[in-house]
Amino acid sequence: MKKVSLIVISFFSLITALCCSCWSSSITPAFADAVDAVVATVDEQPILLSDLNKLLSKKITMTEAAASSEAQKALDRLIFESLVNSEAESRRVTVADSDIERYVDEVATRNSLSRADFVDALKAQGKDWATYKAQVRTDILQTRLASIMLQGMSTVKDSELKSYFEEHPELLQQGASITLRRLVTSSSEIAKSFANREFSADDFIALVKKASISPDAADGGMLGAVSERDLAPEIFSALMHTQIGSTSEVVAGANQGGFTVYYVAARSTGSPEDIKALRERVKRELTQAKLAQQMEGMFQTELYKNHTIDKKI
Repeated sequence: MKKVSLIVISFFSLITALCCSCWSSSITPAFADAVDAVVATVDEQPILLSDLNKLLSKKITMTEAAASSEAQKALDRLIFESLVNSEAESRRVTVADSDIERYVDEVATRNSLSRADFVDALKAQGKDWATYKAQVRTDILQTRLASIMLQGMSTVKDSELKSYFEEHPELLQQGASITLRRLVTSSSEIAKSFANREFSADDFIALVKKASISPDAADGGMLGAVSERDLAPEIFSALMHTQIGSTSEVVAGANQGGFTVYYVAARSTGSPEDIKALRERVKRELTQAKLAQQMEGMFQTELYKNHTIDKKI
């Protein structure tokens, strides 16, 4: 009985060896390509070649991915998404399906498309709907993470706002108006004799009535209050540094080919409400720009420092 048992065991060992040998030798390249490969890991969590192919909307091999700049950029995107998801999980930041749906609806509305048309447009561009929603989820997570990690850091100080307005004085002119009178003459020499001078309002009115050829001369050349942003560039340039109670430099050709000198009767920087609204708008824009800059730095440096990344290609 012992001999029979040994023979049986030896027989089955031989069959197993032959089967293993045959299976191993029969693996074709096509079957090997079907086996998914790991292209990178983030905190030991794998990113697969199939994930990369899905994002690229085409099928490539590991060798092709390693040589493709497009594939490398796509892989960087997948790594970034994985980093954001990992960081969000550690901080218990979540995104509900309703958040994604609302985001998608807003994007569709901005493009004047219905939800169905928007989905069709994505498909026409070769974008997978599920992949797009995953990217939306990452974008929302990124924004929420930034608001937590950068809380208080993106506040724009009053000194920064003041410096910005000093560097961009034209912004304050958006709500500014200027009350003007004008003197128009056909002689450039006469016009120059009246330019860049101080006059009392009464003296300039008397001068206009005497020397101006403009139809409004009888009214002392009164143009009234004019928004600075509505002035022609050459007139604005002439008046930029003209003080109240003074005349501008000569502006040629502005009125029927004549030579005009403008008199600044008054200036206004706009109502307190207009100025306050302008400050709030600029402050909001500066805050958003500062936040975007800080987000870029955080997501390009700090986020990568906090996690372990291993690229295989």
